[in-house]
Amino acid sequence: MKKYILITLILIIACTNQKNNSPKIYRNAFTDKEKTILRASREIIKNAYFGSFISLNKENYPKSREVEPLSPNDKFVIYFATKPNTRKVNEVSNNPKTAFHFFDKSQLGYVSLYGKSVVITNKDSIKNHWNRAWDRYYPNKKYVLIKFVPEYLEMVNIKTGLTGNSTNWRPEKVILRK
Repeated sequence: MKKYILITLILIIACTNQKNNSPKIYRNAFTDKEKTILRASREIIKNAYFGSFISLNKENYPKSREVEPLSPNDKFVIYFATKPNTRKVNEVSNNPKTAFHFFDKSQLGYVSLYGKSVVITNKDSIKNHWNRAWDRYYPNKKYVLIKFVPEYLEMVNIKTGLTGNSTNWRPEKVILRK
């Protein structure tokens, strides 16, 4: 009897942990205002071109660096290349919670994306996510990818009137994954 109780407890714990660690699913239904925010966010990201990738070091301090990412896909997933021995790779491997920040001076706007990243070393995935502009940084094609999957975004775009809350300066926010 004790054996069955123990097995049951182990299964409950395993299922609970599996549920908590499962990836969040991208939302398919957005309000009209959220669609407007998402369109404006894509425009800011496109105009910014470079983005600041933020990860946490061993002391849990944020570390920011400019990267040249591929344009986000339709679900705002972003890929960028880096050398395998960089701090970014170690930091993402130790703590996948990361962020991306894009600023567009012409729109007087920014987009901050918050989510999780993973280091990709699979050669086929790497080959499918190449930017010719990266040739100058990786002439030998010795690099890995970091895949960033945002869970939500915050943005402000003065030019389009998406300014967030004027009292507490809280930006516009859209939950991308639940």
